[in-house]
Formats: sequence, structure tokens, C-alpha cells
Amino acid sequence: LGLINSFSLAMTVAVVTGFVGQYGTEALAGYGLGARLELMLVPISFGIGAALTASVGVNVGAGQFTRARKVAWAGAGATFILTGTIGVVVFFVPSLWLDLFTTDAEAYSIGLLYLAIAAPAYGFFGGGQALYFASQGTGKVTLPVIVTLLRLLTVTAISVASTQFGWGIGGLFTGVATGLVVMGIGQALCLNGSAWHSAK
Repeated sequence: LGLINSFSLAMTVAVVTGFVGQYGTEALAGYGLGARLELMLVPISFGIGAALTASVGVNVGAGQFTRARKVAWAGAGATFILTGTIGVVVFFVPSLWLDLFTTDAEAYSIGLLYLAIAAPAYGFFGGGQALYFASQGTGKVTLPVIVTLLRLLTVTAISVASTQFGWGIGGLFTGVATGLVVMGIGQALCLNGSAWHSAK
């Protein structure tokens, strides 16, 4: 299941890359800058999430489900704030990131558009990833993995619709942002599952 989750994360980027490629090399370069920053949020989530896995596991093993949920929410909240702050900063000052990699005007403009649409949702992605790692502590990750697959399907569906209806590259990036929100909200809803409330 962990492999499926990692595969889905990578495939989401691959799918969007395929659709963005229709707009040319500069578009790919611009999207790549944004996608690179997005993927760099994963180690941040993992850093906090690794501690959540152990803490949740200890509490679930002791039958302390309420405490396990509190630990998960605290860790996810911290990750949401941290990754969300990164998203807000690059939303308002994208040059902090883009200037590190390119001076090409067209690629830069695509990168600006991506960050303007997707960066505000980075907190949802970071918080959702932290909750995924927290769910590993319950020993049951089927629902969290389904959420990651749902994100992939959501992004793919919006990308296809964007191409069919001529929404442009902005439509593709809106699909990415929607997928990030799906990840965060979906992983949060998983805490309502039986794995977080009983030993069954």
C-alpha cells in the first residue's frame, strides 16, 4: 500500500507534466519549477510524520484512541502551518523561488501562474501527508491510500476536461490545486474511520 501511495504521488506529477507538455518547452520548465517546490514539501511532512507514526502507534496500541487523534491533529496542524506558510510566501513573493532557476521570460511567467494558483493549497498537501504518516501508526492505511488515488484521479479528470474544453494551462494548474485540497481534506476525513476509534 505504501508503494501505491508513492506511485500515485509521482504519477500525479507525471500526468500533469504530460498535459503541460502540449504547451511547449517553456511551459514544461515553468511547471517544473512549481512541481519541484511541491515535491520538496514531502520531506517536511515526512520529518513530522515519522514522529506521528510512532506516537500514534504507541497510543493506538495502548487503546488511547482519543490521544492518538490529538497527536495526529497536532502534528498535521504544525505541518499545515509550516508548508502553508511556504505556499503563502511564494504566492506573494514568487521571485524568491523562481529567480533561483530561470531568467527565461516565458518559463518565468508560467511558473508565476502555477504558484499563483497552486501555492495557496500547499498547506493542505503538507497537512494531508502528515496525516497519512500518522495513519500508518494505526496499522491500517487502506483509506489514506485511496485518498491519494482519488487525488490522482481528480487531477487527471480536470486535466482531461481542461484540454477538451480549452481552459488552457491555467485549467491544468487549477486541477493541481484541487488535488492538493482533496489530499488534505480526504486524509483528515480518514480520522473518522474505525482504525482511529476502536481496536477492531
